[in-house]
Amino acid sequence: MTGYTTLFLDADGTIFDYDRGEKFAMEKSLQHFSIAGNSGELLELYRRINNSIWGDFEQGKISAEDLKIERFRRFADELRIKFDPVNFSRIYLDYLSQATFLLPGARQVLDQLKNNFTMILLTNGLSGVQRNRVRLAEMEDYFRELVISEEIGVAKPAPGIFAKAWEASGSPPREQVLMVGDSLGSDIKGGVGFGLDTCWLRSEGQEKPLELKPTYIIDQITELPDILEGRIE
Repeated sequence: MTGYTTLFLDADGTIFDYDRGEKFAMEKSLQHFSIAGNSGELLELYRRINNSIWGDFEQGKISAEDLKIERFRRFADELRIKFDPVNFSRIYLDYLSQATFLLPGARQVLDQLKNNFTMILLTNGLSGVQRNRVRLAEMEDYFRELVISEEIGVAKPAPGIFAKAWEASGSPPREQVLMVGDSLGSDIKGGVGFGLDTCWLRSEGQEKPLELKPTYIIDQITELPDILEGRIE
């Protein structure tokens, strides 16, 4: 057995299947605005823009409110078409907030852990999207608190959001807290910076990082209970 009592869990790419949810929301939004084209190519273009602007957000270069609109303004510019990015954002986020797709085994893992660990959902996502998805997926009882960057005003990897999660979990000794997430740049870097052990949920094809050293590396969320039981080192 490990000595962990508290888990900070990332949402997208760790619990929720964000790629599937993003695809669902984008396809519905394109249909809503009658934007023609290859949906796969349009999705890839949006993902490139979105990933870039979320990187700016994590570095504090843009606010969450501006991010919501700017990504779709850039999307329209790339496509050389005109639509209202404010309205597109509203429609897209509404669809995204309904995308309750979970990664395989995620709910079973939460069921297995809920009675033995204090769990905090720690996410850089947008407040309305994350809270609605957790509610629709009937996952509220798993978490003591949802700590969301848009509500805190600071995003992972900044220490402020980890401090908020730590306080929400009752301020346990940091050696008893494990940060679990799929992003090296936000989850693992932030966890290490806050003095926590970390568990990196590696995507297929990703290599071990040269600089950051996660305490554990797993390939599926279903491996997490084995980590906590000390069966994987």
